[in-house]
Amino acid sequence: MKNAGFIQKTIFSLIAILIVYVIFVAVVYSSISSKRQSVKSQFANIHATIERKADLMPQLSSFISQNTVSTQQKNKWLNETKDIQNTLANTNDPKKLYKLEQRLDSISKLMMEKINLNPNKELLIRYQAQIEGSENRINVARYQYNQAVDVYNSAISGFAGTMVNDSFLHYKKAIYYHSDKVTGFEATKNIFES
Repeated sequence: MKNAGFIQKTIFSLIAILIVYVIFVAVVYSSISSKRQSVKSQFANIHATIERKADLMPQLSSFISQNTVSTQQKNKWLNETKDIQNTLANTNDPKKLYKLEQRLDSISKLMMEKINLNPNKELLIRYQAQIEGSENRINVARYQYNQAVDVYNSAISGFAGTMVNDSFLHYKKAIYYHSDKVTGFEATKNIFES
């Protein structure tokens, strides 16, 4: 009789421990997955803000006088902008995205240097403000992405995260935006380490 009570208590204890373990794994699993989705979302924000800036380039080019820049040069800038937009659509690599952003910045700066202020100053000022706003939004998006990466990488590197990730998820660390040397892992063709 005493053995039956002991066995029953042991079985209930094991079931309780198993239930607590399953709840623990579910909570950590959900938390890591949510943080991973946040990284993807923030990366998409960087994409969208760079795309918005690229969309402004054709309008900006209309303010450049033919006396200051040849039509051929202006078309070269616009074609390069289109190339950036096409490449941007297929880029999940933070380093590649940063290079595209730098190319777009250099085109924007070259165009801004050549702008003729005579035709319509109000419209020009509005486009300049939109470009500056795009640059600010890119900076904010980059900052938010790097924060999301930090939270996600911490979640999968902590004790509980490591246990759940190594056992069930097998997720890789995310890569920070704009870093020539990524500490601890190599940048690949994805926002998550391969």
